[in-house]
Amino acid sequence: MKPASRSASVNEVIWIRSLYESECGLSNRIIEDLDLFFSGINCRFLQFEPKNADALLQYLDDLVIRAQQGAKPVLHLDTHGDAKDGLLIAASKEFIGWARIVDSFRQINVPASNNLIVISGACFSAHLLLDLDFFQPSPFFALYAPEKSINAGFLEDNLRRFYSELFGTASLDAALTHLNPDIALYSSQNLLFRLLVGYVKNFCLGKGGERRLEKLLTEAKEAVRGSGQPLSHWRAFAKRGIEPTAQLIYKAENEFLIGKSSGFTIDDVVKAAQESLFEDQRRLAENRRREKNQKKAARRTSRSRRDSGG
Repeated sequence: MKPASRSASVNEVIWIRSLYESECGLSNRIIEDLDLFFSGINCRFLQFEPKNADALLQYLDDLVIRAQQGAKPVLHLDTHGDAKDGLLIAASKEFIGWARIVDSFRQINVPASNNLIVISGACFSAHLLLDLDFFQPSPFFALYAPEKSINAGFLEDNLRRFYSELFGTASLDAALTHLNPDIALYSSQNLLFRLLVGYVKNFCLGKGGERRLEKLLTEAKEAVRGSGQPLSHWRAFAKRGIEPTAQLIYKAENEFLIGKSSGFTIDDVVKAAQESLFEDQRRLAENRRREKNQKKAARRTSRSRRDSGG
């Protein structure tokens, strides 16, 4: 599998802050430091602090127009988040659901030609990855998000290095090395690969593939009832219907990646899906053996107690 491009193409940074007043000291120092840095490299650095949920959503809507005019932003979310409720607007104590945030990001990322980068220090912001669909545009080119709560002091010491790397080399991976080890990078190409592997594994291989095959076979026979064609003809037709082809990659690149290359082929996807399915089957067999052995051990223990009169 050839590596996909993980190079940034951005031209401004927008710092969106929604913190309680007692938390703003550290944030202010980071902003002051970054303001000097971005001035030095002639990069637009904007800050926005929403007073309520509607204000943030309106600001994101306005960014859609800016993206249509050529803006390719980095959105830095200096906020809190909740697994269930979403992104917190501290000033109004409102939450905006993750699905709503994803929709707003998607509206920006489309005119930005899949160049939007999102950096979030908010807990649970990896929930932005839930319910992605590979036939819908990706909400971002890349997301940097914590896998668990992180030390804000680490960000103060390293964010300037991170942005210096990102704007100096354009490398998403090189920039990641300057962030907390608990912050992960999710690129749209890697997300697409995972989505397609899951689709092929669940709907083209194994029992899932068999169920889909039978469904397509039934639909085909119903649609052409009385055609006189043998069952083998329709089964072959249905098998072709569930076989993953290069067309799947092509369509997903146009839709999810908004025209960018994925860097992988359908053979890469099928191989990974087969390996994942084999691993699932191995674990299932191992669990069944373990349960069987535990039951045998329990029966032996029970017999031993009866024989000893216990």
